[in-house]
Amino acid sequence: MMQAEKWYEYQKSYQKYGLDMKPKAAPAATQKPAKAAAATQNWREKAKVLVFTAFIGLLCICIIMITAYGAQAQYNLNKTLAKCDALESEIADLNAAIQKAGNIVLVEEKALEMGMVYPTHQEIISLTAGENGGEDLANALKSVAYNGQ
Repeated sequence: MMQAEKWYEYQKSYQKYGLDMKPKAAPAATQKPAKAAAATQNWREKAKVLVFTAFIGLLCICIIMITAYGAQAQYNLNKTLAKCDALESEIADLNAAIQKAGNIVLVEEKALEMGMVYPTHQEIISLTAGENGGEDLANALKSVAYNGQ
């Protein structure tokens, strides 16, 4: 009978494993170290997850800091551009004032206010190219000015 029971147990284990055809291993006293190894491995996995989570958190903090720095730089740039626009409009106003002040009519009015007068017909000197030959203009004006007095 003993042989038949063993054979029946073998058949049962073969049916259970199918193509693998390996009989069931007898439970041994190795269960306790396997649980300890599993607990150690579980602790390591938890530590890896914790380190990974901390790394992702630091990465997010760095991204936030970089974004804040970029926003501050953009704010400063916009402020500087606004100042530049104000200065450009002031320069345009000053150029317009210079053009207005350099107007010949305004210069004439200021000269008349200061006491300048138009020359009379006798005080006007006309120079022609053939009249003074090789003399330069400064010498011609000097001679006419001193001879005329």
